[in-house]
Amino acid sequence: MLKNSDKGGESSWRRLKRSKMTPKSKRAASSWRVRVRRLAKFAKWTAAVALLAAMGFGAYYAWTNFCVDDIFASNRIALKSIKFKSDGVIDAEWIGKILKIPKNSTISDVNIFHLKRLLEDISQIDSANVERVYPDIIKVEISEKRPMAKITAGVDFKRVLYLISTEGDLFRPVCYTPKTLDSLIYVEGAKFDFGKKIGCHEKLGMFLNSARTRFPKEVENWFSVDVSQIDSLTLPLVTVRTRAGTKIIFSLSDLEKQFDKFDYILRYSKQRSLNDFESIDLSIKDRAIAKLKKGLDERQ
Repeated sequence: MLKNSDKGGESSWRRLKRSKMTPKSKRAASSWRVRVRRLAKFAKWTAAVALLAAMGFGAYYAWTNFCVDDIFASNRIALKSIKFKSDGVIDAEWIGKILKIPKNSTISDVNIFHLKRLLEDISQIDSANVERVYPDIIKVEISEKRPMAKITAGVDFKRVLYLISTEGDLFRPVCYTPKTLDSLIYVEGAKFDFGKKIGCHEKLGMFLNSARTRFPKEVENWFSVDVSQIDSLTLPLVTVRTRAGTKIIFSLSDLEKQFDKFDYILRYSKQRSLNDFESIDLSIKDRAIAKLKKGLDERQ
């Protein structure tokens, strides 16, 4: 009996040992399967993201190559109009000559990205936006640079007129009337490189804006401004020449006091009918020197 009992106990122990070992093997197998499932899931997500990216790129490529336009404009409706808007002087007629969209073109025939680049290559245009308005309208909007003065530069052995924008950019003027161009003050003595801003544009803009605010009618009679000494470290000067030939010298330091002296000279000369000045020097700190063309100095 005891012997049988011992055998039963031994077999029970083995079964218990096997039962303890079985979960570990199952866990090991289970852990391996989990890793495989995780890798498969990651691969699926990666493939989905790649597919979405490919679809997005494909849609963009189709749009830029007008495949989409051909679907929407399959009935080949001719363009009805080009709606044009500008915040400056360029008009629709001039823009039409630049865009050169063939007659009876459809909306799918027009490469709006090419038109945008074409417009923004024009130096006077600051930015351009070209849109399709289905089924038969092209919308064009441009923003132009604002001129504050004019300048000439040598190009191919010729003097070519450029305008200086309020941001210091040079651009060739289009659609400006001769009267408008004549009214802009002419800048002399400025150093610049094409494709770069004029270095003194901030000081020049500050001076002209201050002068126009204080003397709007007088500034209309100013023909040119010499800025060759505007960046001087010792005495920055701006020399104005009026349409009548009078030379007026300003220092950029303490402009308000110089404007006060200039205002006094203008009122004094008006009272005494002394309008034929050769020069007015306002750059001296405590006084101004006004020289008449007849040779008589009027010191204030």
